[in-house]
Amino acid sequence: MGHHEVLVLEVDPIRELITVLLPDDVKVSVNPGELFTTKPEEEKPRRSYKRRRVEEPSSAFYQDKPRALEEKPASVEDKLEDTCTDMNFDFSVFVLNHGAVLKVGSICFIDSCSSPFIISRIFKSSLGGSAFVSGVRCHCEGGKIISVVHNFQVTVDCSFVRPCSTEFCLSSVASEVCNFVFHGQTFVFLSQERNFGNVPYLRELRRHALGAQMRQAVSSGISLHATRPSQPISLGTFEPFHDMTIFGLSEKNKFKIPFSLGSGYSLLDNLMGKGWDVKSLRRDVADCHFKFVTLLTVYLDKKNLTLKFSFSYSEAPFPFGPDYREKCKALALGCK
Repeated sequence: MGHHEVLVLEVDPIRELITVLLPDDVKVSVNPGELFTTKPEEEKPRRSYKRRRVEEPSSAFYQDKPRALEEKPASVEDKLEDTCTDMNFDFSVFVLNHGAVLKVGSICFIDSCSSPFIISRIFKSSLGGSAFVSGVRCHCEGGKIISVVHNFQVTVDCSFVRPCSTEFCLSSVASEVCNFVFHGQTFVFLSQERNFGNVPYLRELRRHALGAQMRQAVSSGISLHATRPSQPISLGTFEPFHDMTIFGLSEKNKFKIPFSLGSGYSLLDNLMGKGWDVKSLRRDVADCHFKFVTLLTVYLDKKNLTLKFSFSYSEAPFPFGPDYREKCKALALGCK
């Protein structure tokens, strides 16, 4: 009808109609709602006012939002992400071929340096290349580390690194060592996140973790008088995707693989490094006899779905030497 003032002539509540008289003297019956839907003079200011109120905070919000992001302090992860833009592959533990185990937060020596270092990072620039170790120099007195020299840091090829064979007291720098460990784990986390689909890298991470754990368990499990540990060693939750490939476990062998001195330890050597299978009875005595592993079995604990291994060992009646494997193999065969 347009916007007009009309005169109400009749109201029919049953049919819900109102008869009105238009300015041109025409009678029209309309619904009550039609008389209230348009009041431009009253509605426009209200809609315009609401629109201004919505636009003003919205504009301020979007103007302030970038400033808020710029003023947000960077987290530790953000800082580490900035330092990891070189796309290195990080490790928290690394087993070297000659058997040394490097761990972030552990003490080591670097060739041509007399002072010990705390390992702050272990990484590779490429999976096929060698590992590099970053370390922070320590100041020590009488077998006790007094402080960490933060402005003396080095990064070298792992071939120049030697794990510390003597125990150092770390009580004075315990919190700083913990920080190195935490930062190292964050480096690994960011590296894993960047390489989420990189199976060779993720498998190598698992391989070094298993190798270090198994090597330590074998060393501590060989005792002076027994021939085997009292119980199997657990390696944690079984990870089929990596563990089946690393050890060759499958349905065909019922998820159980024995490694014997007679059949060879090449797979275990690659996993744990050289010398994992021997332990001297007296390290303080030259040419002392030693014990050697005769059988090691890796298997799946079907009840708990954990990866475990057990091993047995024997004593060699001769001093340790570079040809100990051949002598031990002949000794084992002669005892059968």
